[in-house]
Amino acid sequence: MKKEKIGGFGRGMFFGIVLAVILVGGFWFFGNRGKEDVDVDKEDQLEELVKEEEGSEEADKKDQGGGEVEEIEKEKVEGEVYEDTFNGQNFSFVILDGWKTNDKVQNKVGLLKKEQKADKKNVGDIVLTFKSNKENFDFDRFYDGLNDVNYFADASNGFEKMKVNGLEAVEFKDVVGLAESTIVVVKTGNGYVEIADVRNAYQDNGIFDDVVGSFEVK
Repeated sequence: MKKEKIGGFGRGMFFGIVLAVILVGGFWFFGNRGKEDVDVDKEDQLEELVKEEEGSEEADKKDQGGGEVEEIEKEKVEGEVYEDTFNGQNFSFVILDGWKTNDKVQNKVGLLKKEQKADKKNVGDIVLTFKSNKENFDFDRFYDGLNDVNYFADASNGFEKMKVNGLEAVEFKDVVGLAESTIVVVKTGNGYVEIADVRNAYQDNGIFDDVVGSFEVK
């Protein structure tokens, strides 16, 4: 009887150990399978996040002028050629037929229709403003809000890098505070020239583009 009792106890321990191994193995299997699923989900989420960030960066580059640079070159525009000197540099642009200039404000030249009245308050519908850049700042530093106005922040529809007759330029779209004007800023050797379409009156008829495209530094 004693031997049978010992044998029964041994068999019980054996089955207990087997059962414990099965349970531990089961927990490990299901636990790791869940972990793998979580890891896969995390990897998928990470890949999606990377794709979204890359797409966002591309969109930002496009919005911030990081894409292909538009080049505007002088075309034959009918009108009188206006020439002057600023900061030791000779420049010129075309006064379109039916238009006149207003130079009553220092460092500005306004363009307006001949029937319009020219004065200091109404400089023009299209206005060229000349600014010195003795420190030779680039666009970001010159228009940073400390040295000068921050067109990068004020352009409600973004900005775009471009070239005007070989000169580096940036077009600021719908600048707030200036009657939602579009401004093309051209960098010359000694300064910046801002060509503004005040109130965006000439964005769709090609007039503003003609004025910008006719601007040259000699």
